[in-house]
Amino acid sequence: MMLRRRILALLILVLGLAGQGHVAAQKSDQSELDQAAMKQAVSHEGLRGMIHGANPATGAYVLTVRHPQDFFDSMEISLVPASPEVRQTLARLKRHDQVRVKGAFLNNPSPQPHLQVAEVILETPWQPSTMASPSRKTLESNMPATLPSSGELVGIVHALLEEGRLLVVEAGQQVWPVVVTDPAWTRDLWRGDGIRMTYRTQGWPPEPTHLMLENRAETPLVVFERLQMVHQKPLTLTGALVLFPQSPIINRDVWAIEQTTPEGLTRYFTLVNFDDPDEFSKIDARLRRWWDAESATAVSGRNKFINPKLLIQASGVANIESPNQANPQLTVRVQHLVKVQK
Repeated sequence: MMLRRRILALLILVLGLAGQGHVAAQKSDQSELDQAAMKQAVSHEGLRGMIHGANPATGAYVLTVRHPQDFFDSMEISLVPASPEVRQTLARLKRHDQVRVKGAFLNNPSPQPHLQVAEVILETPWQPSTMASPSRKTLESNMPATLPSSGELVGIVHALLEEGRLLVVEAGQQVWPVVVTDPAWTRDLWRGDGIRMTYRTQGWPPEPTHLMLENRAETPLVVFERLQMVHQKPLTLTGALVLFPQSPIINRDVWAIEQTTPEGLTRYFTLVNFDDPDEFSKIDARLRRWWDAESATAVSGRNKFINPKLLIQASGVANIESPNQANPQLTVRVQHLVKVQK
């Protein structure tokens, strides 16, 4: 009964019917998206979708297209600029912008569709409900998009698609797509797992840089931390307060705490209480009061605001119910949220 109630709360939040959590929408196993119609739209009026990610530092741009009658039936499409002018236009886009793109789908072996973009039209720019500060700096723009010369990358699983054939790894503030020829190494990964992988770069497309899992290595991928091992276990974290602003997917601001691992990697545990709406409201009020008092020191991340000067301690029970859950959760009570004195 407890699990059913929690899942219902998550679905209600994602669909925008109430405001009680933070979870990723997942694509149906059998998509009903009309790909023939998508190809027709791309070559004529343009294919409509929402920017999932835009990172000029790596040249990575991803479009989300959703079925008009099924929120959970969606497709991620990599955008490849056809000209320097299109590249400049893409670089100005941000997450959740509604756009229309024209061009042609590329015939490539990747399990994720790639679209060569000849024109992109910004239809509805996204304005987050909360701004960190007028002078905030974007973390990605300050982080060089470089890879270790050793050919070994330590990171966190950002996404796993197509039964392990496409892995996306987050290292620092950058996200790297990884092509996997042998999914035996990846199919049991969960989002948020800490991994160490041996890679080589793929020559095409020229941007963003695509990595390939190096199958010639004796052990191309090692999982050194499985996030689901802390599911339903007590956990105390100390870290920066994080704000995921309201978006077209999540119908309220969501608070989180930053966890830094011994390897220097970061995760974000969302702070929730699905079992007690009154308690959840108290949690929101306390964190918002702390945030508003020190918002001038917040910086902007890829899809969030982080205040490295506002440290908190949170104690609760960890919740990781799905391999593709957007972020792990920490179920807390307001008395177990403490502001750490600097």
